[in-house]
Amino acid sequence: MSELLIPRYQYPGGTKPFARRIRALLSADRPAACPVHVGLADPQPLSDTVAISTHAIARHLVEGTAAALPVFNTRPPDALRILTAASWNRPDAFAEEFGDMPADLASGLWSQVDQVCRGRDSLTPPELRAACDLMLRLGYPKRAAEILGMSVTDLDAYRFSPRFAREEMSVLFKFHYDSPRLEQLALDAAADERIDAYARLMLANFIVVRNGKRGTDTPQAHRAAELGKAALASLDDSEPATFLAEHTWLRAVAYLPFLKSDTKATLATLDRAEECLVLGRPSHGTLRLVAWEDHATPLYETLGKTLLIFGQVELAVAATDRLVELNPHDRRTWNLRGRALVAAGRVDEALYAFERMLPLGGLAVAEAAFYLGWVYEQLGKPDLARDHYLLSQRVDPTVDMVDERLKSLPK
Repeated sequence: MSELLIPRYQYPGGTKPFARRIRALLSADRPAACPVHVGLADPQPLSDTVAISTHAIARHLVEGTAAALPVFNTRPPDALRILTAASWNRPDAFAEEFGDMPADLASGLWSQVDQVCRGRDSLTPPELRAACDLMLRLGYPKRAAEILGMSVTDLDAYRFSPRFAREEMSVLFKFHYDSPRLEQLALDAAADERIDAYARLMLANFIVVRNGKRGTDTPQAHRAAELGKAALASLDDSEPATFLAEHTWLRAVAYLPFLKSDTKATLATLDRAEECLVLGRPSHGTLRLVAWEDHATPLYETLGKTLLIFGQVELAVAATDRLVELNPHDRRTWNLRGRALVAAGRVDEALYAFERMLPLGGLAVAEAAFYLGWVYEQLGKPDLARDHYLLSQRVDPTVDMVDERLKSLPK
């Protein structure tokens, strides 16, 4: 078996597949383990770094200490609240209004956040940033726009606020995901020195990563990389957070040699990103360590995926060793580790990795069950393969590949 042979489990986009997915989750009886994103209950033993970060942002917001929050890197998927609620068979938690969360699901923290955000005119800039970030994390982009006093309808007339450009960009992205105009706005803002240097860096990184994911090596991407480097030079290089900021820039610009299939330059750039990450590790502070782990997770995920593409499978497995240490309750950790282990021919260990996704519950079960089914199929165990494919299909019936594998099994 090799990485080239293992299928990539991919959720189809669009409203119709999403609606089918939700209907299946409502009756699949595979509840998501983490309760943070539906009601802001306390993190549990199976909560990942993103959930812990989200809860911390809410807590600091209501305690009036938002200014003490470190910079986090990762937001959860847009629909996580709805997907989690569906897995609990709680469609009453789908409402678009934050204040409409059912009383038995809304924690005291949730209610406090609602009250704080209703008084947006009295919020300080750090509190406005935290409130906006939190609403985006919990799947309320309209509320995030309201908190910032934004109009999200006319991109042609939009001008970023120097103080809140990063947050405004995050909101606009939710409403204009595929707009070329949005990318041009980000590129223009990345060159605007009236905007905070860290925000300019993030806007520049956005352009580079968007082009990288599309596989397009454009002049705009190279210009954005230059603007990101200039923004970095404006940051206070005595702060550990500056190393984390540089690491995000290096992780982004690694796409440029990657798109040219330049293995040596790509891996050298990611190695430098790892060096910056290590230098940015905080010496104290639990929450700052969580924020550091939130930066480290996507680096080692990127490194592992890149090494797999370049055929360096043992190094890819080693990158997933770090992921397991950093974020053992994230489905991405075990997805990548399982695929890397399959590529390395370590099939028994791959089975264990994919099995670690099952207790996370919710939509992760569909993905895990598919990979388990595929591995069992390669091992000549069609009955176990069928059982897992059927489980995957029960949780999410929208992935045609699962049906295809079921049909290919011997009767």
